[in-house]
Amino acid sequence: MAEISYQLSTSVEKMWISKSSLAIFVGVSVATITYYLTRVVKKPVLITGSKSCADFLQHHCPVLVQEYYPTVWCFTSRAHTILCSVLYLFPLQKPVLITGSKSCADFLQHHCPVLVQEYYPTVWCFTSRAHTILCSVLYLFPLQKPVLITGSKSCADFLQHHCPVLVQEYYPTVWCFTSRAHTILCSVLYLFPLQKPVLITGSKSCADFLQHHCPVLVQEYYPTVWCFTSRAHTILCSVLSDLTTWKLPPYRREILDMPDGGELHLDWLEHHGNSHHDNRTRPIIVILPGMSGNSHSHYVINLARGANKKGYRSVVYNHRGSNGVKLKNNKYYCAADTTDLQHVVTHIRKLYPNTPLMAAGVSLGGMITFNYLAKFGKDCGLVAAMVMSMPWNTFKTTESLEEPLNRLLFNKYLTFGLTQYVRQNREVFDKDSRVDVDYALKSSTIAEYDKRFTIKVFGFESVDQFYTLASACYKVSKVQTPLLSLNAADDVFAPLSSIPTKEIERNPNIALVVTLHGGHIGFGDWLFPSRESFMDKLYQQYVDAVFKYGQEEHVGTQKKREWENREESWVTKVDPDTKRNLEKERMVGKRVSKSPGGKWPCPVCARVCGSRIGLYSHQRIHEDEKRKVLSIQF
Repeated sequence: MAEISYQLSTSVEKMWISKSSLAIFVGVSVATITYYLTRVVKKPVLITGSKSCADFLQHHCPVLVQEYYPTVWCFTSRAHTILCSVLYLFPLQKPVLITGSKSCADFLQHHCPVLVQEYYPTVWCFTSRAHTILCSVLYLFPLQKPVLITGSKSCADFLQHHCPVLVQEYYPTVWCFTSRAHTILCSVLYLFPLQKPVLITGSKSCADFLQHHCPVLVQEYYPTVWCFTSRAHTILCSVLSDLTTWKLPPYRREILDMPDGGELHLDWLEHHGNSHHDNRTRPIIVILPGMSGNSHSHYVINLARGANKKGYRSVVYNHRGSNGVKLKNNKYYCAADTTDLQHVVTHIRKLYPNTPLMAAGVSLGGMITFNYLAKFGKDCGLVAAMVMSMPWNTFKTTESLEEPLNRLLFNKYLTFGLTQYVRQNREVFDKDSRVDVDYALKSSTIAEYDKRFTIKVFGFESVDQFYTLASACYKVSKVQTPLLSLNAADDVFAPLSSIPTKEIERNPNIALVVTLHGGHIGFGDWLFPSRESFMDKLYQQYVDAVFKYGQEEHVGTQKKREWENREESWVTKVDPDTKRNLEKERMVGKRVSKSPGGKWPCPVCARVCGSRIGLYSHQRIHEDEKRKVLSIQF
């Protein structure tokens, strides 16, 4: 029995190794294809010893200043040479017309335009036999109109008149050769229905602002179609993006000494291009990575480059020890601790006192950002913030990660990274009598790691207390700074049931965007996950909207509120009869009835005019004021 179980385990291990090798091979192949599809587009290089010659060529030959798109599926120069030569076996030629009558030739050429046009054969049918066979297969689906069967001619006429597709030819999917293939493949593709993101917010003005300045919110989102599940979306997008993001931005490292004796590493990405901002007032975005991320992570690089492309400065907040640097003391990071972020914001405020500052947090970094906003309210020092793939309820996140498949794919991997982090800094944690390092290193899940290590280091009484303080769902009402949150409905780290949509609808400062697919920090776009993702596009548009239009529209909204408050405060002071008249005629510039005393009161500033003409003259001032307010806001 033992021998049989050993042989079974050996065969399973071999099968696992072979599948792993196959997965690695497929991943490398797809990464190579993606690299060539996204990196090879460049302008031609023009080399000449004469500037006038260069100007002449660039002026009269526009292709020299345009990007050249090579044939994307010819991966090497040899493939390019051979395959292009094969394709040129079919040169474009006009059909040859042979007849003994010139009038017949003229008649045909005049009435049959295809005879004088070039004929484009199917290029991937390399031989006449292939042409014959493949075209025959494709013609198994002849174009036909749908058949309409009914016992009523009036019903048939009604349907054909109001349903134009019934009188048009139907083009089936040509590469689904049988009905079974048609059924199965179409079902697989419909796993990803195209839908617009869902926007949830408690403020109509906030919704209008986002939909106006962030076009991706009103467009359909195309997830990567060959990532069939959220787990595949999460893993493949991460792996392929890491493989293709091999060049790091030119960061400038700053080491920030913390009051407790530790240190924090900030990686700055400056913008040196032409912009309407100077270095003293150029807006700054603080980027907070996830649990195992740092400034070298692919999504952090994309966020930093996206801000740089828009003309802004970004700084990556590396969690203590997350970038391979050993800790100076036993203080590290967790979702409930916001002291490090507070010091970073204060430090940046001292360096650039006149610069707008916002924060962007991903996953765990989003939890820290949210808790910071909830803790400090209006005194947070930020003009706005954005969180992406943030777990809202730590309890439900832990339950989701404890599911068998999630435990195997994500929980063990993340726990291994956390234990490696403790192992690298063991000499620091061995000095802490509260922690049993050996016991913590045996953790196999995040819940065990938090119970054995995190709550000990940070002094929490229990895991429940830690998870309650770390969860954003209990602090929605405390956020007083504009915040945009992006989540996917199929994210296993942030289940849809854990998002407090009702509480978000009651807070006008928070806007939640939910996509149907996207996984965790995935949001792959269409065919190639290494392209600019939906998350990157929304981030860039939101950052640009906040720094360019957010402050102006905020000022306009404040003035409008002050104007309305002044009107409301005066109405509450007047007598009931005048109040009823003002409620009927609310807008400035319309007729206002006399007060019981025979005077003409202004419904805005409570000034009493002696006549109707005097009141209308006075109201022009408020009309001009309101027109300015509306022009600023809209």
